[in-house]
Amino acid sequence: MSQCSARVLSVDAGHVWVETDPRAAGCGNCDQPGGCHSGFFSEQTQRRYRVENTIDAMAGDEVQLVTADGALLKSALLAYGLPVALLVLGAAIGQSLDGDLWAINGALLGLILGIVILRKAELRTLENTRKAPILVIKKMDLTTCQFQEQK
Repeated sequence: MSQCSARVLSVDAGHVWVETDPRAAGCGNCDQPGGCHSGFFSEQTQRRYRVENTIDAMAGDEVQLVTADGALLKSALLAYGLPVALLVLGAAIGQSLDGDLWAINGALLGLILGIVILRKAELRTLENTRKAPILVIKKMDLTTCQFQEQK
């Protein structure tokens, strides 16, 4: 399972809005020697998600966002694979119709169709939160050191 920490912004009707740290997308080695620095190229804004409030979280709580195994891979394959597959299919159909100009037009049409399909699927998922739970929240596991007073 993949996890990242988030802060609860607000609570509304059984759901919470949470915000992740913009640097949470990377592995945390951006500033370390030998790190890939890919976090520097990611979007530098906080990401906000609406998640079902299964733990009675309140505004200001620190929580963990958890995704099921394979959910990120499945989403990435769909997000990248569908437009590319439709681009190639459109180019092949265009080429078979009447040459290079039709292949270019078919490729562009396939790419646009793939993007439109993904956008509609995203909007449908955002409207129906029951289909969205690749994200689940749980209470933050505190692993801080506890000092005991010596007598």
